Amino acid sequence: MVDAALAERFGEEFRVCKVGRGQTVAVLSEADQLREYAETSLAAASALGAKVVAVTIASGRRKNRNWRLYPYVYRYQRRLHLP
Repeated sequence: MVDAALAERFGEEFRVCKVGRGQTVAVLSEADQLREYAETSLAAASALGAKVVAVTIASGRRKNRNWRLYPYVYRYQRRLHLP
């Protein structure tokens, strides 16, 4: 399910990065982590006319934390002011 407010935030970020027609956006995510963020970012990039590719990797959970992607996800959560 795509959250409209979250899609707008992702869309703003993609516009700042000059994402648009003729470009390809790949979204890297883990199978069971922040699935709604991946889906929403794909929808936002697609709405700007970009080709989108979802790249989902197997979960590598350790102590209930996504230890491989966590530093990257945390950085973008802070940048976009997401919970």
